[in-house]
Amino acid sequence: MGGSTSVCVVLKGDTEMGASMEQVEKNHLNGGRLQATLYMDDGTQHVLDSRSVGWSMFGQVVKRGELVACAMSGCGSKPPVGGTVARMTLSATQPVKTLGVYWESKTMPGEKADPKAPASSPAKMAPRDAPSDPESAKSAPRSSDQKTTRC
Repeated sequence: MGGSTSVCVVLKGDTEMGASMEQVEKNHLNGGRLQATLYMDDGTQHVLDSRSVGWSMFGQVVKRGELVACAMSGCGSKPPVGGTVARMTLSATQPVKTLGVYWESKTMPGEKADPKAPASSPAKMAPRDAPSDPESAKSAPRSSDQKTTRC
């Protein structure tokens, strides 16, 4: 598990780059917000409370022009670098139509593993709660355009 973690919902495909955070929230999130909670194997919880939107030419869920909204680590509790996610939940304050969901976790330059966290590879899910479909457990490619707002 890296210190930069996000859970993203795919809102639309075949879109052009350039949607603003405000446009996405109004048109696709119905004015709502996403929130993800990571439940670590050591019993701790970490809420991903920062938000962003992204666009990818070649999508994780749709073939091209993928528009996503994400709940990210940043302003609230950050998961420990090297920790293991046992399960996660994702909720929205308003109903949201999605085409799929993915998550990614990366270690950023200068981050060091939490000495209390077990040695493990980034973005690791505990086997008992890992998705049965290997396609849904892939890490997402970085969006070519991503916009983040402060909390």
